[in-house]
Amino acid sequence: MWTGDLQKANVIAIFAVQYVLNILWSFVFFSLRLPSLAFFVIIALWFAIIFTIINFYRISKPAAYLLLPYIVWVSFAGYLNYSIWQLNPLVSPAPRASVCAQDAKLCSDGSYVSRVSPKCDFALCPKEDLIIVESPKPREIISSPIFIKGQARGTWFRSAEFKQNQFRS
Repeated sequence: MWTGDLQKANVIAIFAVQYVLNILWSFVFFSLRLPSLAFFVIIALWFAIIFTIINFYRISKPAAYLLLPYIVWVSFAGYLNYSIWQLNPLVSPAPRASVCAQDAKLCSDGSYVSRVSPKCDFALCPKEDLIIVESPKPREIISSPIFIKGQARGTWFRSAEFKQNQFRS
């Protein structure tokens, strides 16, 4: 390999590369929240540290020995990074869930319901509002064909067909 000043310049460059990889890993893992990409960055960092230790050993054995706790720490961090990646495969920089105010609504049966994400509306009270008709509104004039829009709690679905009749009031 190289000797003299060229060797020292090479070792400084290698040390700078592992330093940049260390900063990059922190940014990718903590700021971007991409443990999958951060794992590959930490693998590159691990190899860069090994390469740094080997090259430091050629110049100064104590300098190489001082990097051994660093490689142990990065190995442990790599294990943790991999574990987090595997335990949370869907972690992505998606928008964070909204946090709703912690207030409650009293239901007619005496129970309370809180607000729920994503719109922070109150949860439906048990045995209340089983069917909610959104349109037509009360006292709204309707015409044929009529479209009824609403919600019904539960996993059941109904469809209906009506024949045209005239109603008089």
